[in-house]
Amino acid sequence: MHIENNVEIPDLERYADMQIKTVETELQGYHELKRGQIFLNNRLPAYELVYKWCPVEEREVYQRAIYILHKKKGYIITATFSKKTWKTKGEEIDNILKSFTIPSLTVELLLNKVFVQYLVVFG
Repeated sequence: MHIENNVEIPDLERYADMQIKTVETELQGYHELKRGQIFLNNRLPAYELVYKWCPVEEREVYQRAIYILHKKKGYIITATFSKKTWKTKGEEIDNILKSFTIPSLTVELLLNKVFVQYLVVFG
């Protein structure tokens, strides 16, 4: 995981595109397989990129990157796997990546839930 502070780009898709352009130019044999907006398990919007590349000749590596932008902080979570691992463990990898939470966001969500429950009970 990589965390970037003080991100000046307020739009998630633009932030992800900027990061993806770097990946495209730096990795030998880069080939994009999938890209688009997704939601994490906590309903936080994220942007996904799945691609393969060749670190050495005759060897393909698959990677899935999840880009998250929250309060001027960028998070990039990456999973690296073989084609076989993706076929056999892809759902587990997906669940792990989508379970990511931002500690301050978890507290915010919990406080909002408690406040809403307070309003319902004591309203």
